[in-house]
Order: sequence, then C-alpha cells, then structure tokens
Amino acid sequence: MFTYALLRRHRPTTLSGIRKLGRTDRAPGIPYVTRSTVAKDTVARMRTALFRTFNDPQLTTVRQALLLEDLEELQLSQYQRITEFQQIAARHDYPELT
Repeated sequence: MFTYALLRRHRPTTLSGIRKLGRTDRAPGIPYVTRSTVAKDTVARMRTALFRTFNDPQLTTVRQALLLEDLEELQLSQYQRITEFQQIAARHDYPELT
C-alpha cells in the first residue's frame, strides 16, 4: 500500500492500467542500520538526531510528502513478521519476495 500510495501521489501515470487486488498485513519498514563496530555513544547520537529530525515541525510537509507518519525504535524480534511473509510466499510458490 505504501509504494502504491507514493506512486499515486507523485507519479500517478505509472499506475495506468494497474489495480489493487489486495494488501498484505502490516510489517516493519526497513530499519536504519550502521556497521556493527560503531561506538554505542555514536549510535545513541545518531538515534537522537533521527528522532529530532523526524519531529522537526519545519519538516512536516516533507514527511507528509513521503507518507512518513511515525518513527519507532523496534527490537530485532519485531522484524520476524517479514520472515513470516517470506515463508508464506514460498509455500505458495513465490520463493523470492522483491
């Protein structure tokens, strides 16, 4: 839904002849990552900067244009939902999700 909504908003002609057949359950988006050797205090500063930027009122229109509603810190286990989608797809002869 997210990709479709972005295309509908910013590139509607790319959806010509396409219709939605259904939608999947919600799952976490792609996480922000950095290399594993980054110091914990640096990671904390990066996290703080992301949250400050995301909550900056001057960037409201940018967030709206990108359909960004919220930013959360998730535990690794919460990404299991994506793995479950892959397993369901494989059982229905879709071995690779893109």
